Amino acid sequence: MKRKYIYTQQMLARVFHFGTTYEDLFPKETVAGKLLASIGSAITKLDSHAGGQVSGYGAVRTSRTSRSAARKALQLKLELTERTARALKVDKFYIPRNRSDAALIATGEAFALIGESMKEELVEQGLPATFVDDLNAAVAELKHALVDTKTTLGKRMAAITEFNDILHAALDDLRRFDALVINTLRDKPGIMTEWKTARRIDRVPVAKKQPEPETADAATA
Repeated sequence: MKRKYIYTQQMLARVFHFGTTYEDLFPKETVAGKLLASIGSAITKLDSHAGGQVSGYGAVRTSRTSRSAARKALQLKLELTERTARALKVDKFYIPRNRSDAALIATGEAFALIGESMKEELVEQGLPATFVDDLNAAVAELKHALVDTKTTLGKRMAAITEFNDILHAALDDLRRFDALVINTLRDKPGIMTEWKTARRIDRVPVAKKQPEPETADAATA
């Protein structure tokens, strides 16, 4: 999750704490009190969705790792089959230059189909007797990994979208609440200072550029 969203979420928490600290100035039945309650509800939801984003990121990384492993396993089986067929001077097995997941899956299905028709010759050449089943299993594994990756990625994107929607709604409530606070505290400068502090969003730190290494000439000079 981006730092600016984290800092905005922290600011909303401070705003809510400020409102509850001076709840006598913003009674629950007033517009200000209702806006404050809405902000408090949003904070609870944001905390939940923030956790969902973190766990979702971990799930996406795990699924991508599984996908990469499944892809590599299928590719190795395809290369083994192609190399064995080439030794028999059989040109029916060909791995296309396009090595996308979809292309590898289609190639694996084709190799399994052709391999079934000449299984005996290929096994005699050194392929395991289960090579057709192994190809089908590798294809199925990559298909499953693709679906899992898309599913986990979709869930994470949904969590991000919902988080952003809730955050924007809370900021809309905050803009209205801000105007009410200013009108309420115009004769209370001390509390107004507290409000301005709570309302401030921390700046996202900017990474400093690393100094360029000195050249030999510069070091000598």
